[in-house]
Amino acid sequence: MINLVSSIPEAHTGRKGFTLLAFTFSLDKFSVFIFLFLRVKFVLNYLQRRKPSAVAQFQKWTMNINDWVYSYSKGLWQITRVVSVDELFPTKATRTSVFVKRLLNEKGKRSFSMESVHPCFIRPLTVSDKTVVDSFILENPKAFNEFKTYHKQIDSILNIAFFVKDDEERNKFKEYVRDTFSDIPKGLNDTQIVDILEEKRNDSRSSIRNITLQFVSVDSEVFENRLRYTMLNILDF
Repeated sequence: MINLVSSIPEAHTGRKGFTLLAFTFSLDKFSVFIFLFLRVKFVLNYLQRRKPSAVAQFQKWTMNINDWVYSYSKGLWQITRVVSVDELFPTKATRTSVFVKRLLNEKGKRSFSMESVHPCFIRPLTVSDKTVVDSFILENPKAFNEFKTYHKQIDSILNIAFFVKDDEERNKFKEYVRDTFSDIPKGLNDTQIVDILEEKRNDSRSSIRNITLQFVSVDSEVFENRLRYTMLNILDF
């Protein structure tokens, strides 16, 4: 004897929630399979007839420059830039970053800021929050003009660590780095940097890393789909 319990949306009963239907049959395995298949098919057909959910609507949304969105940090943000770059170090990958600028905090008050996040953190504003933005812009034209010119630099960093055995070797390494990368303001991408340092990177004397070269792409500058690094810091750790 097999007891089967099936849940059916209450759209068929006129009440909210679910109606629980219990069936008791003496069935073989094949009949059970057919029964379950039909129940799943029924539920899927029901869901397809429903009004699209917020999740479904979000899946249809494509982000664009100037869209008003939610980001990783709280508040109401505007997309200012979407950057996809090819990276070959430390692993080969294509990385996309979304640069956003905040107009209002979560309380609807002016709060300018900028950040760069992965696209998975970006979501379109609800209709009510978009209305909050539109109202603020209409009522505060001076503040919105200031927002349009506001900019905060967001750098991208490439750190490469090395081993030096003592202070003498540390000083020699620093001198080598400064001479080798004297033209860094002209710009290098990650592959060019790694190729220059290949011999130093293959140092197998120790797994310890106690000095770091930090290459900076100022304001995440991109050239030919690659981050362009134009500054170098030497960190003693």
